Amino acid sequence: MKNLTTHFTNITKGIKDSRPILQGISYNAADNSMSATDSIRLLQVKVGPVPATYIQDPTTLEFLEGTYPDVTRLFPQINENITIRPNTIEKTLLPMLKVLKEETILLSIKDKQVSILQENNSKIGDFYLDGYPEDQVIACNAKYLLQAIAFVIDCDKFGLTREPVIFNYSTPVRPFLFATSCYTYLVTPIRRS
Repeated sequence: MKNLTTHFTNITKGIKDSRPILQGISYNAADNSMSATDSIRLLQVKVGPVPATYIQDPTTLEFLEGTYPDVTRLFPQINENITIRPNTIEKTLLPMLKVLKEETILLSIKDKQVSILQENNSKIGDFYLDGYPEDQVIACNAKYLLQAIAFVIDCDKFGLTREPVIFNYSTPVRPFLFATSCYTYLVTPIRRS
């Protein structure tokens, strides 16, 4: 996928100097994956054989010294019963999110309907899930959700996977994710008082 580096760079470019190892993409030969995290988002993609384990800055292509955090412990147990179709993401969800800036939005899940609301509760739009989701309200950064959605759409367009996308969540303070057998894109919600 030609935009893969762009998606990883969207995550790593905002990293502060206090955690320079997170400015890199972790290549892991043990599970043939690439990972990037900024402690708020995490993207892991299963790729073809990774010949060695290393960390590389996607903008400078320099190899970074240090130990990358064990990102596998961040993934919740995935409930594969709640899915969203990639064409729903592109035709419904993407246009709604494109009008938003870096603001807090709410995902209000009731029955199979997800309403996207601004913080003042004005509705932006709805989309639907397949399966049996539990009612929940999750607050998140609109820009981060848009970047996750853009990644999911790119994966579908480039044929990385054609399977339904799992939408997994548990509580309003635990990360939610979009996942297939090829990738996992995790977003940490914003805590609300």
